Amino acid sequence: AWALMTTPSEKQTRPLRPWTYGPAFFDTLARVQGIKRDKIIEVIVHVLTGRDAELASRELHQLRTGAGGDDAPVSRRGGETCWRVSLQVGTPSARRLHYWQRNDGSIELSSIRLHDDFRP
Repeated sequence: AWALMTTPSEKQTRPLRPWTYGPAFFDTLARVQGIKRDKIIEVIVHVLTGRDAELASRELHQLRTGAGGDDAPVSRRGGETCWRVSLQVGTPSARRLHYWQRNDGSIELSSIRLHDDFRP
């Protein structure tokens, strides 16, 4: 997907960051309904290339412990923060991708959740 989505001139400036997946990722991916796998892969490529921070449609922000803007960001030991990016916009129960920005600069794909689900 990265090779198809990235132009030849961008290949040097938009490499895939090192990544892994957490223990819940594939279970949540298998259970998610109402979204095509191609879309999920597209957004994962956006995350792994840093493009998610540039695209308003991804609605990138830190995952919070609740629905309020004043709720604390979700973090884990060592200070790593969980981020949330939109897979869908304007859809009932819109799907979200949650991922950890690790201290070493890599990404850990955490889960696919519905809009109102704040679990990492």
